[in-house]
Amino acid sequence: MIRLIYYQYHYYQKQWLGTIPVFLVAGLIIGLSLNGVFSIQTYHLVFEHKLDPTPIFLFPIFFGGLSLFLIVSNLIRFLMAILSEDFERWKVLGTSRLQLSFLIAGQLSLIAGLSALVGYLLSVPLTGRYYDFLQYFFGKDLLPEIQITADFRAFLGTLLLVTSLAFLAGLYYSYRQMTEPRAWKRWLSKVWAIVSKSFLILVWVATIWGVVIGKSLLDKAQFVFLLLLVQVGICYLLTPGVQLFLLRALSQVMNRFYASLVANHTLQHEKVYLKSLNSSMLVGLTLLTGFQILSQNIFVLFQEDADLEMKVSIVIYLGAPLVIVFANVIAMTILASYQEGHYTEQLRVLGVSKKQLVLIKVWEALSHTLLIFIVSTVLNLVIWGLTSYMLWSTGYGLAHVSGFASSLPVIGVLLFTLILLTKLSNEFEHFI
Repeated sequence: MIRLIYYQYHYYQKQWLGTIPVFLVAGLIIGLSLNGVFSIQTYHLVFEHKLDPTPIFLFPIFFGGLSLFLIVSNLIRFLMAILSEDFERWKVLGTSRLQLSFLIAGQLSLIAGLSALVGYLLSVPLTGRYYDFLQYFFGKDLLPEIQITADFRAFLGTLLLVTSLAFLAGLYYSYRQMTEPRAWKRWLSKVWAIVSKSFLILVWVATIWGVVIGKSLLDKAQFVFLLLLVQVGICYLLTPGVQLFLLRALSQVMNRFYASLVANHTLQHEKVYLKSLNSSMLVGLTLLTGFQILSQNIFVLFQEDADLEMKVSIVIYLGAPLVIVFANVIAMTILASYQEGHYTEQLRVLGVSKKQLVLIKVWEALSHTLLIFIVSTVLNLVIWGLTSYMLWSTGYGLAHVSGFASSLPVIGVLLFTLILLTKLSNEFEHFI
């Protein structure tokens, strides 16, 4: 099996390399965190009469690892679509689903281990700066001056964590993807989908009503915070149905431009890529901007240093997932570009020039960014509107919008740049 894993990986090495950004970033984050943990243990006497700062370094590992496990499902789905013909041949030869799952998980863990190795090496010169960055937010009382260095235990821990997560996630999701449910199971899954979506919508409506009927500011604030978490599930519920609807609406407005029409058709055809990219980015944006709205308008009423608390919360709880989500954007775009190889070849045969191809890719990146921006803005306006109502009903006035209004355009530009550069760098390999 190990030899088969190596040969299969070597044959499809270019496709597997598309997953490097996710595991490289995961190795970097875990490496930085573990270096901090073991450095604190080395200088335990310095922290003897202080609060233990170890959780500051452990939370990014936990939330980053959880994000990595969930994101791998999208990578597996793409890779299985790219390698579907090869897997069909394996099935004809009598290979079981479990054996194929081990084959996929083994290849994924191999590239994950290599990427984590590079990620940890990159974390070594950044470890001291990362500690200084955290020290700026938490202060020298909690994080005094110590010598932060690389640790061999951190090196082994990074490799084991990233490789194990990749193997387990690859085994689970690949086996799940290859499972062919019976008719009654398919029917049951459809019923479950309808029931779960209906329940989520009811909870969403009930939470909004809870903000309206809440008696005190604290009661209303708790419902708004709960609504923020519910809207994370709404992000998955809306995707890709709302995005496809918006694409059709945009096609009616921009039907005079050939590049926008071709890009629109491509996005509607790539539903897996559309869902994976939009759902992960929407979750990250919803949590980030939601925390900003709550911090600037609610937490500040109860805490003098609410702005600092918000930054600390983003660094500890959302920092690692957000970075991994952006790395996932690059990885998903690379894998999607491999699927579009034959499509690019057809455009070349039809006489499409390099300039025209660039325009098509610009429209694709712009369309993805607009879809995420529009849906995220609507979800954020719900949070802002309820926060404004809550503050107005208690005599505090309307909520501020400066936080999420400034962060959304910045993230939008960054997202557009990442998608466009990744698409161009991969598409021109097929086009040249």
